[in-house]
Amino acid sequence: MLKFISKLILFISLPLFIISCSSDSEEEIIPGDISFWADSNSGFLGDQAITIVIYDNKNSTEIARGVLNEEANDPQCGGETKFSIFTVQLSPGTYIVQAFEDDSEAGEGAWFNGPFGQEIEVIGGSCRSYRMGDDPFEAQRASNARTKGVKFYGIYEVQ
Repeated sequence: MLKFISKLILFISLPLFIISCSSDSEEEIIPGDISFWADSNSGFLGDQAITIVIYDNKNSTEIARGVLNEEANDPQCGGETKFSIFTVQLSPGTYIVQAFEDDSEAGEGAWFNGPFGQEIEVIGGSCRSYRMGDDPFEAQRASNARTKGVKFYGIYEVQ
């Protein structure tokens, strides 16, 4: 009986000892920065601002929203958010970005990546800069009445 009790104590205490010796520190997640900006070639329609909305790729939850009101000329990646640059710090992963130039109520204006958004990847410890504007592709025909006749633009990363 004494052997049984000593084995039982050893059996119970060994996992507790292993758990107590394990590292309590979780792996640190290093965020990454992404910056959005537009220059004079970006296709601003009059005085309308460009609204940028970032969604979680897994559940389509809005993560961040920013507005560009002025053009910028090759700003520093990770620069402070202001009228001409929108910078956000996110955990590494994939996100969906929608960017459009309109008053957000009218449903008119230019979509900079189509009405369904564009997938981007955030890399921990780095900064990625995205310039709004015409990319090498032709304007796409709108797929529904809400965007009929609207010119599509692209978001592309600046190296």
